[in-house]
Amino acid sequence: MVVSGGVQGCLIECSAQWWDQHMSTRTEQVMCVQTPEFTRHAERSEHPAGSIQRRAHDWLQPTFRPRLLYASCASSPVSSPSCTSGVDEDSPLAPQSPYARTKAVCEEMFADIAVVGPRVLSLRYFNPIGADPKLRTGLQLKRPSHTLGVLIQAHEEGRPFPVTGTDGLTRDGSGIRDYVHVWDLTAAHIAAIERFDSILVGTKRSIAINLGTGSGTTVRELCAAFNDVVSTPLVTIDTDRRPGDVTGSYTKSDRAAELLGWTPKLSLEDGIRSALDWMPVRDKLLKD
Repeated sequence: MVVSGGVQGCLIECSAQWWDQHMSTRTEQVMCVQTPEFTRHAERSEHPAGSIQRRAHDWLQPTFRPRLLYASCASSPVSSPSCTSGVDEDSPLAPQSPYARTKAVCEEMFADIAVVGPRVLSLRYFNPIGADPKLRTGLQLKRPSHTLGVLIQAHEEGRPFPVTGTDGLTRDGSGIRDYVHVWDLTAAHIAAIERFDSILVGTKRSIAINLGTGSGTTVRELCAAFNDVVSTPLVTIDTDRRPGDVTGSYTKSDRAAELLGWTPKLSLEDGIRSALDWMPVRDKLLKD
C-alpha cells in the first residue's frame, strides 16, 4: 500500500490497526510504503538521469509484493464546466495544482509499472476531514491549511471567514469540494485490501476508484454546516477570487459502490464535529 504523506494520520493509523488485527499473517501480499520513502530513494538513485518509472521500479523490486494500493487524488480529473455532474474515473486528467499534478504523475507511473510489476489499485478522493470517532488519532497539524482548518481558526479567533470567489458555476457561486470523513475513507481502504483480488483479475493490472459524496459541498454549505455544529455562529464575508483559485469539483462514486461495496456513511457535520473534538486532544498529546 502506498500512502501519501498528506493523508491524515487517522487514515494511516486506523488502517494499520485493522491490518495488525486481521492481516498480520498475510503481509507478504500487499506492499506498504509511504511517499516520502520513494522521494528519498529517487534522490539517491543510481539512475539519476533515468525515468521516474525506472527509479520506482528499482525501489519496489527488492521488496516485491504482487499487490499495491495507492492513495491518489480526485482533484486530478477535470469536472464539467457547470460542476453539476462531477467527475468519474473516465474524466480527463488535468490537475489544477502542483499537489494534484504529483498524484496524477504517480498514478500514471504506477499504472505503467503494473504492466510488468505489482498490480495497482488507486483510490482517488478530495478532502479528508474529521478524526477517529473515539479520538485516538486525527490530523497532526496544529494549524492545518485546508478550508475546514482555516475556518476553525477564524472561529477560534473571532474573525470573519472569507468566502473567496462567489461567481463560480456552482449552485451558490462559491467554490465546491468533496469532503469525506476520514473514517469512511478508512473503511474504503480496508474494503480495497479485502477485495483486491476480485477487482484486479486476469489481465487487468491496474484500476482507479473514486471515493466521494456524489454531490460535493460548496464553501457556503460548509460554513452553514459548521454553524449547525458550533454554539457561536461563524461570520463570513464575501471576497474576490484569489489568483490560482479554481471552482473545484466533486467525484462520483458509482464504481466504489459496485467494486468495493462502499458508500460514505458519516455526514459533513460528523466530520466537522470530530475535527473540533480532536483539536484539544491533539494539543495534549503532541508537542509542536
